[in-house]
Amino acid sequence: MRGRSRPMSGLEKGSLGASGLGGPTAGPNLGRTIDRQVSGGAMELTVREVLEMPCLGKARLLAGGNGLHNVVRHVTVIDAPDAVEWLRGGEFVLTTAYHIKDDPSAQVSLIEALVRKKAACVGIKLRRFLDALSCDALGKADEKGLPVIQVPFELAWIDMINPILSDVMDRQTQLLEQSWEVHRRFLDAVLNGGDMKTVASTLATLLSRPVVVTDVGLHVLAKSPPGVSGTATGPVAGASPGQEESGLSESDGREQLALMESAIESVRESTSACQGASPLRNSSSPSSSSEMLKTDVDVRPVSLQASTLDASFLEGFRIVRGEGGSEVLVAEIRTKHETYGFIFVGRQQLSGAAEDESNGGDVLSQNEAIAVQQAATVAALEIIKQQATEQVERRYRLHFVDDLLQGNFETREALIRRARSCGWDFTRPHILMILDIDGFERYYLEHPGESERDMQRIKDRMLDVVNSGIVKGVGPVTGVDRSDSIVVLSPVTPGSSADGAKETALNLGRALRDRVSERLKPLTVSVGIGRFYPDVLLLRRSYLEAREALKLGRRVRGNGSTVHYDDLGVYRLILKCSDPAEVGLFVREHLGRLIEYDRAHRTNLVETLETHIKTNCCLKETASRLFVHVNTLKYRLRRIQDILGIDLRDPEELLNLSVAMKMKDISGLDTSAGIVVKQGETHA
Repeated sequence: MRGRSRPMSGLEKGSLGASGLGGPTAGPNLGRTIDRQVSGGAMELTVREVLEMPCLGKARLLAGGNGLHNVVRHVTVIDAPDAVEWLRGGEFVLTTAYHIKDDPSAQVSLIEALVRKKAACVGIKLRRFLDALSCDALGKADEKGLPVIQVPFELAWIDMINPILSDVMDRQTQLLEQSWEVHRRFLDAVLNGGDMKTVASTLATLLSRPVVVTDVGLHVLAKSPPGVSGTATGPVAGASPGQEESGLSESDGREQLALMESAIESVRESTSACQGASPLRNSSSPSSSSEMLKTDVDVRPVSLQASTLDASFLEGFRIVRGEGGSEVLVAEIRTKHETYGFIFVGRQQLSGAAEDESNGGDVLSQNEAIAVQQAATVAALEIIKQQATEQVERRYRLHFVDDLLQGNFETREALIRRARSCGWDFTRPHILMILDIDGFERYYLEHPGESERDMQRIKDRMLDVVNSGIVKGVGPVTGVDRSDSIVVLSPVTPGSSADGAKETALNLGRALRDRVSERLKPLTVSVGIGRFYPDVLLLRRSYLEAREALKLGRRVRGNGSTVHYDDLGVYRLILKCSDPAEVGLFVREHLGRLIEYDRAHRTNLVETLETHIKTNCCLKETASRLFVHVNTLKYRLRRIQDILGIDLRDPEELLNLSVAMKMKDISGLDTSAGIVVKQGETHA
């Protein structure tokens, strides 16, 4: 049957010449830098390069010239109707078109199926069963960008398959060598005494881009120097004049670093919860729901340029657009089970490629992807190493604090020496407080999908906030975790008064409470502060007082409170002198009948009496707080007197009632159901 065919145009032929790959000229990028340093030349085999091979010297491009950049990964022969379903993508498909020779619509369907299966191109031997493809089929190939190539009739399949696959294998080997060379550079840098800043600087040198490394909470761990440049020299095939050098001046580097930090800050500030899907994480990333972020910052996926790498290689890569239009490439630092942080790379123009509308994302070269991925791998190893070191130090500090709070030190000299080995100066007096997450056990039970690791991350984040806290007018802050709490120690000036130390402790406690609560939303924390003792051997006593202040502060003032032990007033006396059984009996003797009455009649007379006592028996103030008329209040007070059989004008009775109310608060007794029962129990 007849159709149309055409030879390649002069432009198409010219574009297959010595200049190599066509398309947009690459800007300063890792591709050029690594090519110079390692092997030179492109890593991916494109249809354009296949057509340059001697074995296809007489081949003709029939259609789909805009797909010459497609990557060839395999070669296969199909001549069966359903064989196209066995393709995996990237194939140079060879066929005699026997199964579609008499059906123009089937020819169009074949082109569509090849596009759907992401074949690189199709080579057809004409004259055997088919003189030419239909115009509709060639038009569809032009539309979809699938190169259709007329293969010389006399050429055997094997004479094409062998050289093409040999080239593919050579390039895969070259890619592995390049990947190893990049990995070796990062590994050598770290093994030779480098740290996270070395990783950032090495990557910045390879990419000629500024680099910032953060932890999972987007706090900066390291950043590259402002001025970075590639170290290799020599032009790369395909680079235009003036583009051989890929360095950044120091001023440009500073400007890009500032834009990057602005973008990072935009993401961090827009974090709205400690749960949810993070835009910086791929859906297949290691789960860490307690650390995930929600943000309104523009985050887009990244795709690879024509590459031999699988698209899954880019899991965890993103483009983030911050305020002012600044954009950065982001890659997760992760292992199979956990994400440790992110690598941010300054982005003016990745590989000289504009956004690829066909894939909905931004294009990244495989050289850049390899370098960033290798940097992320080495960064993960470095973070794991740092965490292991920190865990050892953390255990030493925890053991010291346990001995301190349990009173195991007999001499001040031994205490100070042990503290010095942990990096603390205990020659100075310290204030002590406890931060504790409100209702953390209930939160744990209400989130069965959260693992123990997730819960630990929340506590670790609280500890990080405490240890990074800098409060004006307060010395260094040190936090040590104990179960769900953080014990905070901070030195004060020798000779400080108790009142001055108390004010400093309250300011520090409120500041840390607010900062931690902000980071742990929707969770809140409460703070208990012990008295100030100039002798560090008495910090155990301050710790016990802080525990009581924390417990009573929650009961009296609610969650999110910051309470100093001195401010507990009469509650301290009740706590010291009361037996739990006697407390319950005292509350029942003086309030029991009123509680029973409230339960039976659904009234709130206990609340009325408590408010009346708190206002020093001022009728007008009590009525205002309860939002009732004074006459209504008078009726309620008469009813209370009748039920309890007392006279509210008797100072002795008022004292007993006031003490009973306070005992009710501190004892953990719940009177809301109209009968006194211990919290967590039920009353039949």
